[in-house]
Amino acid sequence: MKLPESKDLDIASGSNQLVARIYAMVISLFTGALVALAAVGFFKLVRIANGFWELPLPRDFSDLHFAYSPSVGIALLISALISGFVLKKLENGRPHGPADLIHFAQYDKEPDLRAGFLSSFLALNNLAGGASVGLFGPLVHFGGCLSALMHRGSSRL
Repeated sequence: MKLPESKDLDIASGSNQLVARIYAMVISLFTGALVALAAVGFFKLVRIANGFWELPLPRDFSDLHFAYSPSVGIALLISALISGFVLKKLENGRPHGPADLIHFAQYDKEPDLRAGFLSSFLALNNLAGGASVGLFGPLVHFGGCLSALMHRGSSRL
């Protein structure tokens, strides 16, 4: 059994790899910081929007009574109209999520950035309007699309 020949260490190649890895770490940290800022922004925007229509919760069963709030109805109507408009802009009328990112990564394809960012906006709109939508899935998808957008502008390392 023949052992493979050892090659001399190429200092220039090694330093290029080091620079490439440092560059990738810096870009990853920058992307993570941008997604963190987006997450804080999402939370703050949803909180501000919910402040317009949010109703006080009863503290006791004796406080329970039926009441209609026009602000809740208006918030839901506006959110539904915006959601319908955005869904028409999405291919197949389906928002994208983390599962789509996993699918694109498995087949080494680039995600549909337009659909990704529209899906993130759709989730933000629905949360602001009072819909029961998760926020973390759309934020994960937003981060993946933002990473793909930043990767598109650089060469593959």
